[in-house]
This record gives sequence, C-alpha cells and structure tokens, in this order.
Amino acid sequence: MLYALTIGLVALAVVMTFSSPEKPPKWHKIRCVVGFIVAIAWISTIADEVVGILRAFGAIVGVSEAILGVTVFAMVHFKLSLADRRAILCRTSLRMLLSQEWVIP
Repeated sequence: MLYALTIGLVALAVVMTFSSPEKPPKWHKIRCVVGFIVAIAWISTIADEVVGILRAFGAIVGVSEAILGVTVFAMVHFKLSLADRRAILCRTSLRMLLSQEWVIP
C-alpha cells in the first residue's frame, strides 16, 4: 500500500511539473482510459467483498444466499428510488413526481 502511494505521488509530481493549465498533459486520453479501468477494478473489488460478506452472513445465520441477495437488492433499489424522487421533487413540481411513480415501480 505504501508503494502504491509513493508511486502515485511521484507520478503526480511528474505530471504537475511537465504540464500547464493552458495545455493538457501529454497522453491525456490514455491516462483517462487508465483511470476509468482502475475505477472499474475498484468497483469490482468492493462488490466482490460485499458478496463475500453476505455469503458469510448467510452461512452464519443459516439464510439462503438468494434471499439475502434479493433483500439487499431491494433495499438498495428502495434507497435509490427515494433519492431520485426527492431530487425530482426538489427540482420540478409535484406533477413530475407523480408521473414518475407510473414509470418507475
């Protein structure tokens, strides 16, 4: 972990030294693609860890993995739906919120 931090800070220093605000750094698009791939790798790693925790919890409690998966999926969907509906209500009108209720179950 310390090696990754050191390499990242050295790379940051190199980019900040050889670039300016007026001109993007050399190979800017390649760095964007690499950053996107690293973000996907982190998301995949975190998702694998969450699945592992759910499997362990299911084994300890004696609940089926399918039931735990559906329960977690439903909870996440519910939380996201609440956030979406609140954002729509704050930015638009009540009519827009009610019409969204018909589109997203």
